[in-house]
Amino acid sequence: MRRREDGWDGAAAGPAKLVDRLRGSVIAIFAAIVRIPTMVRPLCVAPHDVLRTPAQPVRLFTKEIRLLVHDLIETMYANNGIGLAAPQVGCSIQAFVVNPSAQRGREVVVINPRLDASRGRAAIVEGCLSLPNIWERVKRAARVRVSGQDARGKPLTVEADGLLAIVLQHEFDHLQGRLLIDRLSWFRRRHLRRGTDGCG
Repeated sequence: MRRREDGWDGAAAGPAKLVDRLRGSVIAIFAAIVRIPTMVRPLCVAPHDVLRTPAQPVRLFTKEIRLLVHDLIETMYANNGIGLAAPQVGCSIQAFVVNPSAQRGREVVVINPRLDASRGRAAIVEGCLSLPNIWERVKRAARVRVSGQDARGKPLTVEADGLLAIVLQHEFDHLQGRLLIDRLSWFRRRHLRRGTDGCG
């Protein structure tokens, strides 16, 4: 998910609560200590097929998975993002990183996520790194509980509201092969499809 160009960070939408100690959130510090090499990966943009393919679950939490997580973080920051899913860099596996604060060390890493609960309604203008130049108001749940695993396979649970809840849902959609435009009206999708053929 892209950061709003006007700098809005969703702070007024309410605080976010992390239920578990999110071990993935210290991943940048860990990488610095052990000097894990990272790289900024090229983004896949619509209508790339990987963006429409449901991602596969992670079975083995290998060094390659941890390297991918590091690369997702670096690629997210390099592109002014606040969330990034593995399919967006061409890896069709169930993994994403989010950080609405954009402060290093506060990344939330979720692998094999499940959307356990949602309530309320919220609508904000969203952008997507895989849909350049598209900003649309999207309706989503206002509060969510997401469970999954961190980069080392340990269970985690995140309860969130405000912008964090929105970003979690946005990235979760990517792992299902969905884009934000799928949540728009038929008329709006048809209009946008002219510029993003194969996405609507």
